[in-house]
Amino acid sequence: MVKVVSLFSGCGGLDLGARGGFVFLGRRFPTNPVQIVKAIDFDRDVAAVYAENLGPIDVADVRTVTDWPNADLVIGGPPCQPFSLASKHQIGASDERNCIPAFVDVVSKIRPRAFLMENVVGLIWVKRHRAYFDQVLEQLADFGYSVEWRQLNAADYGVPQVRERVFVQGVRGAKSTGPWWPEQTHAEKPEGKLKPWVTVRHAIADLEAAYHKDRIGHLPEGGLRYPRYKSSNRRMFADRPFFTIKCDQTVKLGSVFHPWFNRSLTLTELKRACSFPDDFVIQKRGKALGNAVPPVLAWHLVRAIARGLGQ
Repeated sequence: MVKVVSLFSGCGGLDLGARGGFVFLGRRFPTNPVQIVKAIDFDRDVAAVYAENLGPIDVADVRTVTDWPNADLVIGGPPCQPFSLASKHQIGASDERNCIPAFVDVVSKIRPRAFLMENVVGLIWVKRHRAYFDQVLEQLADFGYSVEWRQLNAADYGVPQVRERVFVQGVRGAKSTGPWWPEQTHAEKPEGKLKPWVTVRHAIADLEAAYHKDRIGHLPEGGLRYPRYKSSNRRMFADRPFFTIKCDQTVKLGSVFHPWFNRSLTLTELKRACSFPDDFVIQKRGKALGNAVPPVLAWHLVRAIARGLGQ
């Protein structure tokens, strides 16, 4: 059994995927040999969602915690505002919202057999952030880990959403055969055994709730209601995956529009977009879904690591 410490756990997308045992779009994702021995997040609201669906979670700032259990694997997505492509990139690494140092610090204290960190692509796309990212990789390697990073698209693993994120994996020991990455399962233009991307139509065609009609009858698929907002207030394409669902888009109506009904997406539809099972309980709209690692992608990632660790 792989003992896991989860940092910046949010509503539990990464943890649900790590644990497995859920159903999404009719497919059951088997339970992984994983035990979450500690989960922590400072946001009381998202921690309440985690607690209702996954179990105990500590509401605290990771940077203030001094007592850590032994673990085989540390996972987490440190808050990424300083490195988001939507930010002004003025502060970056020195921004107090940057919690990557806290993740690194916990790894240095627990010394797990492996770790998995998720973050935004701004870390590698923005030149000044890339220099900082390289320093983080060197620091982790200095702790005795074989470290690799990959830019992964959730759509390439069966999530009905184009979502590019950076994942950093480290495995302790010079003789380790890791890091271990899952094989891609889907593609925009599939070849061989790969399946086509899961589309919006496939994901939500059975959900026909009609409410809160918006004045968007003129808006074509992919169209922006307010072009100056660029990615927000957009109608989805029916036969493509969802655009990246951002945290601000899951807060209020009028941010993401249905491809064939003249309305915003429902909370259930947003859960489908992020590959959360229908029985995952979220009582109200908020930032939780937009910040979460899609559970289906997380399942593939942690399953590969668990197998690499001999489980």
